[in-house]
Parts: sequence; C-alpha cells; structure tokens
Amino acid sequence: MSVKADIERIKREMNDLKSSELVPVTKAERIDNNDLLWKVIFEGPDESPYEDGIFTLKFIFPEDYPNHGPEARFITPMFHPNIDATRDNHVCINLLNSWDRNRTLEDVILGIFDILLNPLVKGAYSNEARALLAKDYDEYYDKVEEYTYKYAKKEY
Repeated sequence: MSVKADIERIKREMNDLKSSELVPVTKAERIDNNDLLWKVIFEGPDESPYEDGIFTLKFIFPEDYPNHGPEARFITPMFHPNIDATRDNHVCINLLNSWDRNRTLEDVILGIFDILLNPLVKGAYSNEARALLAKDYDEYYDKVEEYTYKYAKKEY
C-alpha cells in the first residue's frame, strides 16, 4: 500500500512560512502547479555575507511526505561548502538526512540559515568552498559576498 503525500500539510506549512517571525520568507509558491514542487524566496540573514540578497530555494517533496523529508536545492547560485553544486545546488544538512515527521518547513529553513551563518568544513561537498573556508575565513566571506552581489542582489 502506498502512502500519499500530505498535500494539505505542505500548503499549510508554506503559508506559515510567509507569516513566520523567525524566517524572512517573502514568497512560497508551487512550481508548475505541482503540489510536490515548491519554491521559497527569502532574504539573506542580516550582518552576514548574504545580507541584501534575495535567495530562491526549491523544495522537492517525496510521494510519502511527511514520512520522508523534502529535498532542498538552491536555485540561486551559491558558494558554500555545504551546498553541492554537482547535484543542482543540493543543500546538505543533517536535519534533512535524518528526517523526523514532526519537523516543519520552518525547521528546515532555520537549519539552512544555520549552515549559511555557520558553514561546516567537516562533511563539506564543495571542495573549493571548503578549502577557502579552512585556509582564510575573510577571503571566503568576500567570495560569498561576491556571489550574493552577482546572483542575489535585491533590485531597488
């Protein structure tokens, strides 16, 4: 017997993101009217190399969500050791790899903010970002700011 994804839960959690006080999500919408594909647009965290950037994440929900967690991929190009550019900017965080059905999409976004602000050298997927972060944090920070300016800059 196959389990169907809880589409109503996905829709409710996406709506909750837009009114969350914890995450600066500006938009959450389905992609191509597919209930299992969503994009989330958020503002970069203040006082970080992502500040003043607008970033787009793509969520791919499995057929049996919430029994298994979604995949998260950045649509916005990113320079980060825990984002795998060889897998369409797949976000690599433990929260998604060890899913618990009681977690919410807000938890996922908060986890993504955590790795943006606290990149991990251990278990990194981007060798270039990992090497730069391990060698020279200031140079790494400058490279991330460069990506933010080039690919995620707000339009005024």
